[in-house]
Amino acid sequence: MGRIEDPELQILSAQWSQLIVDALDKIGREMWPPFRERRGLLAQSRQVIPYSLEGPTVIAEQLFWAVSHITRPSAFDDKGNLSRGERAYWVISLKPGSPPIMTVEGAQAISLPLDPTTDWQSSLNRVVQGGPKVETFYGNKGPLSHR
Repeated sequence: MGRIEDPELQILSAQWSQLIVDALDKIGREMWPPFRERRGLLAQSRQVIPYSLEGPTVIAEQLFWAVSHITRPSAFDDKGNLSRGERAYWVISLKPGSPPIMTVEGAQAISLPLDPTTDWQSSLNRVVQGGPKVETFYGNKGPLSHR
């Protein structure tokens, strides 16, 4: 989450960021529930959250947020070659305007204007039902770093 310089994007971020992060966190918890991991025989167990949230991030004059889960990490083998990893994710973007345009990407994508009559939550739920977008990647950065 870098600094947002554009005043219009700052306003959008202030209005929408918490709502979008909460919605993506809910998606992450439903798709990849947290679990407890024991470190040793006498050690306290700790909660592991198997997904990551990113955003807001400015890319091409739009705001982006993402929730992702790495299903297969990208790693070096014993010969020093980097293997491809695989991740599943959803991305939400907001494009400023009057009204702003929200785009939700998963296995399916939908764009809709954010006016007072828009039920963006039901549109988000439709895209989530279609499943996440799955891609292969190299390295360890999230989906927003590869746009």
